[in-house]
Amino acid sequence: MPNLESPKIKLCGMTNIHDVRAALDLGADFIGLIFAEESPRRVNLEAAQEIVDSIRKVNQEVGSSIKPVGVFRNQDNQTIEKIIASLDLPLVQLHGEESPKQCKQVSVPVIKVFEMVDDFSWEDVAEYSDNVPYIMIDCPKSFRGDKVGWLKEAVAICSQRPESLPPLFFAGALSPENVSVVISQAKPFAVDIASGIEKEPGLKDLEKMKRFCQLVNRAVTI
Repeated sequence: MPNLESPKIKLCGMTNIHDVRAALDLGADFIGLIFAEESPRRVNLEAAQEIVDSIRKVNQEVGSSIKPVGVFRNQDNQTIEKIIASLDLPLVQLHGEESPKQCKQVSVPVIKVFEMVDDFSWEDVAEYSDNVPYIMIDCPKSFRGDKVGWLKEAVAICSQRPESLPPLFFAGALSPENVSVVISQAKPFAVDIASGIEKEPGLKDLEKMKRFCQLVNRAVTI
């Protein structure tokens, strides 16, 4: 049957409570907190705790189910589990070369990220299907080419993905200007954005964030 709902919204790289409160007001479904050591959007535990507490308060007050998501890249499970336990995270995102076995060993559900590079294949993604409830397609962090071209190719490939795969988060090169086209063609379960709604890494542009959320919430996938 057709999916007559707009995609879910994941706003990632949140580092401060001001931006998070705006995101919650705009209807975000997932708030990404980056713990990857090399990221310029890395958040410390104190700030992360304040953000998670704020999300839980909103959920209790309005009966929503907004989820904070811990984002990691090539970190050992002991480190991941320590942060999960400290913040009581319900979901994590693994953005590196984590194996299906490592994903399965994590104590909460995992969004497994796959960077769409030249040798990308859905067969490789399918190896994770039994171990993760969600997958994500993203642009390689080292990519220095034509992101408009990358986005066009990624959307085309995602539009042909096997139906047997877990629900798809689409990330990479997204902006308020192109998200409607991505939604209409790739039909993702969720869209994920960080740099496309920023003034600088870790600091959101509230007008861009507002426009992005408005456009996603108007979209209907069929």
